This record gives sequence, C-alpha cells and structure tokens, in this order.
Amino acid sequence: MILWLFLVAFILLLVIWNLDSWFLMRLGLPYLYIVHRKKPIKDVLKTHVFRSIVLPVDLDFLGHMNNARYLREADIARAHFLAQYQMLEELRALGGHMMMNSSCTRYRKELNVFQRFDIHTRILGWDDSNLFVEQRFIRPSDGFVVCVMVARFNMKGPTPAILMEHLAGKKVESPDLPEEVLHWLKYNELSSQKMRAESNHQANNKVH
Repeated sequence: MILWLFLVAFILLLVIWNLDSWFLMRLGLPYLYIVHRKKPIKDVLKTHVFRSIVLPVDLDFLGHMNNARYLREADIARAHFLAQYQMLEELRALGGHMMMNSSCTRYRKELNVFQRFDIHTRILGWDDSNLFVEQRFIRPSDGFVVCVMVARFNMKGPTPAILMEHLAGKKVESPDLPEEVLHWLKYNELSSQKMRAESNHQANNKVH
C-alpha cells in the first residue's frame, strides 16, 4: 500500500514538474464546462470579460506582473471567449481550423501583487482569411487600460465570414478595422518582405 502511495506521489510530482498543470487546469476545465453547460452566444461582436488577479508567482524581480504572464492570462481569457461561442467546435464542424500567426502587445502601466484586473476580449473584424481579436487588460478600480493586445488568426477551410454567419445564425458584416491595426498589418507586410529578401540573399550566397 505504501509503495503504491509513493508511486502515485512520484507520478504526480513528474506531472507537476514537467507540465504547467495550474495553467492547463485554468485553461481546460472552464472551457469544457462552458462548452457543455452553457448555450453559445450569438452576438459575435460582443465583448467577453474575464476576471483575474496578480499572484506572487506572476511577479518579476521588480515586483510587477511579469510581461510573459500577460500573454498567459490572455491565452486563458481567449479560451473562455472561444468557448462562449463554441467557435472551435463550429469551425471543426465546417472542416476548418485556425491558428495565431501574429500578435502585438503594448504595456501601458504595471500591475502589482494581488491587484485585480479584467481582460476584455472582442473580435475587431475579419478579412478573407484572417480573424482579428483585441484584448484589453483593464483595472476595474478606475477603468484604466494597463495593456492592450491585438492578434491575427489565420483560418483554414471556411472563410471567417462563413464562420461568423454560422455562429450568429445570420449574415454579419465585418466592422472596419481600427487605423492603428491597419498600420500594424502594414508593418507585418513590410517585415515579411524584408525577411524574404534576406532569406533569398542568404540562399544566393550559398549557391556562389
């Protein structure tokens, strides 16, 4: 009996050591609950609010929330957001999938230990193959936006317009993307052109 207890404890330690168990639980369990227990939301442009708090494990050596933790919390909030619409399930039913291919994060103010914050996630718009999502980290005490993140998700299979129509149960027009997002997309385009030019230059040098 004692041997079995040691074995179970050892396996649990291996799981905790090798996997980010707390993150996976916060990500997966609420997602499964929402998908299987709640009716999907039809308003695809509605803002979803996810509430969280800064814990001691989130801090950097300056005593503020680590920059990487913002991205981690954004992942969790985005999973809850997708679950509310059952978006991934609907996309799979249509024979498609999507993945993030670029993002931009701007930090405006620090978050301190035990400070509460909300993450407001919303769809900004879409084009023929991409879905654009914004996430704002907001202090509920005064409404100040401490961090803002924009992400582009490339969709394979159905177009974003078809997915939005299936989710909403009606045809939905994409809002115009904000000006700052258009500038960011231009930056991505120029950066890609530069990377391709450098790759071609390196390939030519190898040939010679």
